[in-house]
Amino acid sequence: MRIDPWLHQIYMLINQVLYFVNEGDFKNAELNTKSLLKSIQYHLDLKNKTAACYDCRRPYGHDNGFPDLLVQKSVWQKISPTGHEGGLLCPCCLIKRLVDVGLKDVPATFVSGPLKMITEEEMNKIFTN
Repeated sequence: MRIDPWLHQIYMLINQVLYFVNEGDFKNAELNTKSLLKSIQYHLDLKNKTAACYDCRRPYGHDNGFPDLLVQKSVWQKISPTGHEGGLLCPCCLIKRLVDVGLKDVPATFVSGPLKMITEEEMNKIFTN
């Protein structure tokens, strides 16, 4: 029998919260409780077909939302909010997670919205003229 990865994540977070409470480590218990609540909210959003940033809840999309900022799969796996390949992060929260794990000079590109990515050479031409 295959266990739903989301349910497994919820189970693990609940166990971590209980462990930290039993150890008297209420700071880590609070952090894990927040992660648990975010994971539940994210799952409910998926069920209701509303897409939003996992961390800040900003709605996804071009109407008052945020554009797609893509990073390499290997990078995403290090910062994924769901612990696997799923999840959705706005550009601000994506960058915060990159900083939090110590990644620098990460190749990325916007693939939607009003921005067009340009090369370093094109940027130099713009700012030297």
